[in-house]
Amino acid sequence: MNTTSSITLPDLVLPPKHPKHTKAIVLMYGWLGSIPKHVKKYAELYTARDCAVVYDIANVVMLMTRNEKALDNIAVQTVKKACEMIQQIEGDETRDKSGSKVPVIVHYFSNGGGFVVERLGYLIRVAKGGSTTETKPKYIDDSTLRDLIFLSDRLKDIGYEVADSAPAYLHPFSAYRAVNTTNLNFVLKKLCNFVIFLLQLLQEGNRLVKTQTVDAVYWNNMIENDLCSHQMFIYSTADKLTDSVKIDELMEERKKCGVAIIGVKFEDSEHVLHYRKYPKDYNTALNQIVDGVIKREEGRRDRGGGGRP
Repeated sequence: MNTTSSITLPDLVLPPKHPKHTKAIVLMYGWLGSIPKHVKKYAELYTARDCAVVYDIANVVMLMTRNEKALDNIAVQTVKKACEMIQQIEGDETRDKSGSKVPVIVHYFSNGGGFVVERLGYLIRVAKGGSTTETKPKYIDDSTLRDLIFLSDRLKDIGYEVADSAPAYLHPFSAYRAVNTTNLNFVLKKLCNFVIFLLQLLQEGNRLVKTQTVDAVYWNNMIENDLCSHQMFIYSTADKLTDSVKIDELMEERKKCGVAIIGVKFEDSEHVLHYRKYPKDYNTALNQIVDGVIKREEGRRDRGGGGRP
């Protein structure tokens, strides 16, 4: 991940026999305070299953300020890299030429990843709505719109969305707890908490004038998001940041939207640490995800659905 440039570039982890035997592409987004080596460990769980992983992490400033342009950049750069990888895999001459498509999985952690996915959903809606320059961000060009539409079709047809300790319902003190659990130094934690305080004052002003807050908009967007027709939630009742009761409610709302939902609910694992506590169950869940997209692609191909979307 390039953190020195105004354009952040995602990292890439490839399976051993890429591209001939690569089964799927995974877009992975880390949590607040995570660093590349943390997220890479999860990426390697997918490469062990012959999946290529494109991953990135929104930094603290982006997340605290909800910097839409910066979050959009992360979404766009990962989408572009994923599309490049799909072209490489499907264009490999040693690969089966029976019209098989490469499935796409989106796996995100906590709200650090959730905020990026929220913006990804927005950008896809803009791209598929045939928006004009007045409705789309000026920094999104036509090539990017095509990539967004291409990836969206893959997600819809043979994709999977994995919400890992996510999304975290934004109770009044959730943001403070999230910052205080990171590895930031004392001064940065205090600075972030001050920024949160100012943002909450602004949101309280919005409530007084009956304007929907950004937190309420975020939760509603996660209810209504239509990235995939299949979604898994990995969460725990012991998580002090991601409210499991709210996840239970969210899953029911998602089912009403027609999404096929699987909940993997633990009892005593902490925030974004479910794999550490329950590696066997976590691996079983990942097997279910990867096997699921492969079977859906096989079913699509058997029905005669060839070619690129």
